[in-house]
Amino acid sequence: MAKQAAVLDNSVSAQPLQFSLSRRMIDHLTGWLLSLPSLFLMGVLLIGLVMVVVLLSFTDWTLGDEAFAWIGSENYREMLGEETFWKALVNTFIYVGIVVPSSVALGLGAALLIESLALGKGLWRSVYFLPVMSTLIAMAIVWEFLLHPKFGMLSLALGWLGIDSPFWLTTAETALPALCVIAIWQAVGFNMVLFMAGLTSIPRELYDALEMDGARTTWDRFWTVTWPLLSPVTMFVVVISAIRSFQVFDTVHVLTQGGPDNASMVLVYAIYQEAFEFFRSSYAAGLTVVFLIFIFILTLIKVFFIEKRVYLKRSWGVELIKHTVLVIGAVFILAPFVEMLSTSIKAESEIYEATLRLWPHIPDFANYHEALTEQPLLRYMLNGLIVTVSIFFLQVLIALPCAYALAKLRWWGRDMVFALVLLCLLIPPHTIAIPLYLLFYRIGILDSYAALIVPWTISVFGIFLMRQFFKTVPDDLVDAARMDGISEFGIVWRVMLPTAIPALIAFGIFSVVAHWNDYFWPLVVLSSEEYYTPPLGVANFRNEEWGSSYGPLMATAAIIIAPLVIAFLLAQRRFIEGITFTGMK
Repeated sequence: MAKQAAVLDNSVSAQPLQFSLSRRMIDHLTGWLLSLPSLFLMGVLLIGLVMVVVLLSFTDWTLGDEAFAWIGSENYREMLGEETFWKALVNTFIYVGIVVPSSVALGLGAALLIESLALGKGLWRSVYFLPVMSTLIAMAIVWEFLLHPKFGMLSLALGWLGIDSPFWLTTAETALPALCVIAIWQAVGFNMVLFMAGLTSIPRELYDALEMDGARTTWDRFWTVTWPLLSPVTMFVVVISAIRSFQVFDTVHVLTQGGPDNASMVLVYAIYQEAFEFFRSSYAAGLTVVFLIFIFILTLIKVFFIEKRVYLKRSWGVELIKHTVLVIGAVFILAPFVEMLSTSIKAESEIYEATLRLWPHIPDFANYHEALTEQPLLRYMLNGLIVTVSIFFLQVLIALPCAYALAKLRWWGRDMVFALVLLCLLIPPHTIAIPLYLLFYRIGILDSYAALIVPWTISVFGIFLMRQFFKTVPDDLVDAARMDGISEFGIVWRVMLPTAIPALIAFGIFSVVAHWNDYFWPLVVLSSEEYYTPPLGVANFRNEEWGSSYGPLMATAAIIIAPLVIAFLLAQRRFIEGITFTGMK
């Protein structure tokens, strides 16, 4: 009898062990299967192409050559001896050094003020985020007119004060600072939203406890609670801002072309010139390697920064001060939009009057008619829609299974795969442009929708964002789905996807804005106007047809910007929720 009981006990104790082993084996296998598409694309489109760039930098290869020779470090020695390289490097660091601290500080300040308001949060949030949703190429043209030394709003305002306006974009001393101002203008709203996500996650009980300990001033709350608790999101904002600033290209290409006398030459523009204008492909590959090294170094330095968070006491006097400060900031944010809309409904003769007048004598909407009839603007916008929707659909299809595996499954290699995701986050798209162009040239898909879509099917940022969100989903929900017989693949799409709508909206806005506004890659791979996206179409038409005919150009800018702005206004609340729940705080 005792022997039978022992056998029974052994069989019972073996069942959990067998179940545990089978569960582990399933997690291992499922984790790799769910991550395999992402791993393949990261390996081919990111890590693999970066390795190709490194190898090309040690050759004499030029685009179109069938053969090449190894020349060792010759490209790097040539680079170190060229004044243009050093000028581009110094200008890039000056640009980053101005834009990053300014945009981070202003973004934090805007977030603190808006989150502390009793009324009007949604309005101010929308105002400050408008530049982020705007097509940068279109707004660069607006800024060009705003900074015009004779007819621009800024020059006319300075003239009203008795100050002579310089030629902002064509003078060596002011060209790079002017580009910095444009970058800060666009980045403040992006940083503001990320800080808001962090601020909303601070428990209010901490402020109450601090007040009970005798700390009643706003400054005490800031340094004791808000600032320390904001360190993760601040670190994230600083790193993202630095990487984005290091990649400046659009405004340089459209407004200054690196001039005058290389005064606004930056690394990415130098890479583009050498690779796709001068066809010095191996030398451009060397520049790309240097660019990538500085991105990694910059990121490592920023990791050691300790940054943080804020809360302000409410009273009507303080509320009035807050709104006043926000109004002053809004003047800077909204000035280009006011200039754009005002100029778009002015007759050409009135545009070039040296008079500061925001509303025309007689509104004239002929510029909008010309914008829609004199160029295939609707075709450009349709192309943009096709490209952005296709990219987002494929990114979600590939990123979600990998994000789920990294967040909810325990499998061998998970930490290694996540480390690879973080590594790939640091690879800017410009660094893979040369080998990617060569690959597409070889397989014959340049100048097509495929060329615009395929490189961006893998989004490591999407994997990171969704993984952070999935970690907040209770494990009990996943366990219940398993008990109901739903497979791991089914859980991804039937359980996790519906819960991730806020995060998907946030990711969707990031993805759509990035690829709708992308100018660099379409400029490289497209030659047929039928595939032009909105930024490339507007820039090309400006150069060839209208030149400095700013009325139709402003109307075009307004039309192209409108879809993104409307989309954000409709989804801004879910967007903030999505950022908050992803754990970027």
